[in-house]
Amino acid sequence: MRKLVVAWGVLLFTASAFAQNECEFASKEAAEKLEQALKSAPTCSKAAAILSRCRWGSSADVGFASIVLEKCEHVLLPKLTPNGNAHYRRERELCAYEYAQQQGSLSLSEAAICAVYVAERFTTKPELAEAPAPRASFDCAKARTTLENAVCTDDALGRADIVLDRAYRPLLREMPPEKRALLIKKQKAWCAQVEKKCGASTDPLTAATRECARKEFEARFAFLDGCSVGGPEECLFQLQSDNP
Repeated sequence: MRKLVVAWGVLLFTASAFAQNECEFASKEAAEKLEQALKSAPTCSKAAAILSRCRWGSSADVGFASIVLEKCEHVLLPKLTPNGNAHYRRERELCAYEYAQQQGSLSLSEAAICAVYVAERFTTKPELAEAPAPRASFDCAKARTTLENAVCTDDALGRADIVLDRAYRPLLREMPPEKRALLIKKQKAWCAQVEKKCGASTDPLTAATRECARKEFEARFAFLDGCSVGGPEECLFQLQSDNP
């Protein structure tokens, strides 16, 4: 949720009184109250802001998110071209993909809130959906290494790279300035380890090498998402203790 709290910060200032003062949790009555607030919200953005403020952090958020998604998509989907719809669906799929390897109900909450964030963002700016979907987290015109070129030409690797970047970049921004260099160093060391472990430095890459790299990417973004729950300092401590 680290990334989404940052992204939705401005929305919380425009949320209803329910979102600001009346969040309740862990009872049937509280769930019904939140559901009603989400249904009554006049816009997609306001419903999303309420859920961002009052999320339960459990599987219950899946149901709450479905209310917001329906409200957002009622406005969004009629505005999209087939290409825009495909881009939107891809972004929704990336949310599910990012948290699929996590255990527990918190991961279900994270995936649901991520999907709401995507829907709210595209509803606010439908033109974003019409832009070409990224192939990787970086400019593929600047790809230099064998692995970078593979990321840009292999859809599965590209998706894994995008999600990994989305787990890593917010963590980097939240890290105390004096410790960012260490996080960058650790990430570079990890990248070098992947190339060595998977044999990803010699072109052309085999199917087995691509599969190895994809699994390493997936393990890495699952690790970063998991360790960030305790905050950037705790995540850096885990990186120092458990990773290269």
